[in-house]
Amino acid sequence: MLFNSLHFALFLPIVFALYWVFKAKNVGIQNGIILLASLTFYLNWNWHFTAILVGSILLNFVAGLKISTAEVPKTKKIWTWLAISINLGILVVFKYFDFFIHSLKQLFGDASNHSVLYFILPIGLSFYTFRNLAYIIDVSRAKISPEKNIVNYGVFVSFFPSLLAGPIEKAEQMLPQIRSGRSFDYSKAVDGLKQILWGLFKKLVIADNCASIANDVFTHAHTLEGNTLLFGVVVFSIQLYADISGYSDIAIGTARLFGFEFSKNFNSPFLSVSFTDFWRRWHISFSSWFTDYLLAPLTNKWSKWGKKGIVMAILLTFLLIGIWHGPTLNFLIFGLIHGLILSYEYLTSNFRKKIFRYLPNFFKFFIPALLTYLLILIGWIFFRSEDFSQAADYFIRLFTTFKFKVPVLADMRMVAMTSFLFLFYLFIEWSGRKNSNTLSGLYADYPKVFRWSFYSLLIFLIGMYMNPSEVPFVYFKF
Repeated sequence: MLFNSLHFALFLPIVFALYWVFKAKNVGIQNGIILLASLTFYLNWNWHFTAILVGSILLNFVAGLKISTAEVPKTKKIWTWLAISINLGILVVFKYFDFFIHSLKQLFGDASNHSVLYFILPIGLSFYTFRNLAYIIDVSRAKISPEKNIVNYGVFVSFFPSLLAGPIEKAEQMLPQIRSGRSFDYSKAVDGLKQILWGLFKKLVIADNCASIANDVFTHAHTLEGNTLLFGVVVFSIQLYADISGYSDIAIGTARLFGFEFSKNFNSPFLSVSFTDFWRRWHISFSSWFTDYLLAPLTNKWSKWGKKGIVMAILLTFLLIGIWHGPTLNFLIFGLIHGLILSYEYLTSNFRKKIFRYLPNFFKFFIPALLTYLLILIGWIFFRSEDFSQAADYFIRLFTTFKFKVPVLADMRMVAMTSFLFLFYLFIEWSGRKNSNTLSGLYADYPKVFRWSFYSLLIFLIGMYMNPSEVPFVYFKF
């Protein structure tokens, strides 16, 4: 069930109405409704996948209790590593098993397709696995107490707004909200609806239309000049940001309708003045997860080797982030690019601070922001290309055939229309950049008729320029 589908447009009001029939004193019933709704939401994809989700909830719920009640440290460690191993094992099997089998068959010269299982990746598996892993690790560190109510834990893992592609809320942030009573707050509900509207606009109007242009450029990259290729990867960066942040906006807004507060997941990432700054602004819950549960432990463990150890931790973390996106050379290079640049920034941070102290603001902010964005685009080439050969050809042609002229594509009307919509979108994003979400408080001092006209315009543009087919969100395949 996609957020941008008719099914969800019918599903959400029904669940919302049932949920708020029961007031705060019946929080158990509210949580039961959320859990049932979340499993129904997931059942829409495939009941086998729901069985994996339910099994994952039961496994980690029991493991959390066993870890916290273990009197012998060895027993605690066994339960911790058993839960971690099973979670990672399921993820590895579904994401990488077929790749490993194909690789082995090619290594031994077997071109047949026999004995390959063709696992379909259960949608959302990575994201609820990350939630489970964080919970198990935090319980084992005694950072949080284990959840003793299976329904509460089920809501934490499977809450439908964030189930398929995040944000990855931590147990210490989410479980207290699940346990406490919730009463309807009109202002929060209105704020949530505004964020849902803006998320839908990002996805349906900006991301999906940019996708048509980016797909055209990457498909015909071998025939296009460098200026058009640069335009294509810029458009793809807009598509990717609007798609992922659009999903986050819808998820956060939907959660707010039910009385839950999620953390902000994007914070103007293309205004970043460094890669370090970028990863603090881009997909914040995702980058925070890897920082807290991989980079920080590796840094602590390898810091005895000084800066070399920390650089090794950074490189390994971002190589794994690349491989998490897919077991291909493209994603490996994508992760390596980010790891190398972040390592450089770490090693030169003190030097750069001393230099920047004497530079005017133009060289402190605008130049670093532009350079950071251009380097990010290089990574997106490898991220978007179908394989390494296409990425390498795209990269080479970008620099060897570049001409200072306006890019030319087959459907220039689509380009013009999308460019106009993007400028409108950029104006609204910039106007609401200081708000908790873009539309929250935007034009609050204007007459109500103006605000409602503005919201109606967004709805009109969605209806006018949305793709008639339901286009899945980019991160569903990860």
